[in-house]
Amino acid sequence: MKQRNSFYYEQYTQHFQTTFNLSNQKQQSLERLLRYLCEVEHIHYNDQIGSETLIHYIHHHIDNDFQSISFRQAIKDIKVFYSLLIKDPHFRKTPKPDLSLLNSNLWKDLSAHYKGPRS
Repeated sequence: MKQRNSFYYEQYTQHFQTTFNLSNQKQQSLERLLRYLCEVEHIHYNDQIGSETLIHYIHHHIDNDFQSISFRQAIKDIKVFYSLLIKDPHFRKTPKPDLSLLNSNLWKDLSAHYKGPRS
């Protein structure tokens, strides 16, 4: 990880660790998503995080054939992150990703993006 992105990752991780008492599972979810935000999306400020950015997290794992985590875990990671954001007063702009089954456009987009496992 580049030094600048590493700095932001460490800052975000430290902030959430000191603000919330997280279980190991939630901590791992948070770390995966923060690493993605800092390394892939190059997020440096809280207000740069939007619902589309969180949906891109799923696309990222689709592009990588869910090698590191499952689809279900990617959804859980987003839900854990969102649950922390809405409790945290430091985040002025809280993304509201609609991960419900009623959001058919999202699911159509994700299934169109998925090309199946690559050999």
